[in-house]
Amino acid sequence: MKPIVASDFAGLTVQQRIRLVEEIWDSIAENPESVVVPDWHRQELEKRLEISPDAEQVVSWKEVKKGILE
Repeated sequence: MKPIVASDFAGLTVQQRIRLVEEIWDSIAENPESVVVPDWHRQELEKRLEISPDAEQVVSWKEVKKGILE
């Protein structure tokens, strides 16, 4: 398979490239267990959740995006 390089997308508009990045990100988010998260990221997240008074009120990006688009 031929490697994908940035010049492959040169003919796309900015909006098309943004949409492509969104689709790539969504495909990654479908399998979060496949993303390796360093321990220091987990520690930072735990620290921030302890500080947040509304930790139970956290909303996923998917829900936020849906609300914005509606």
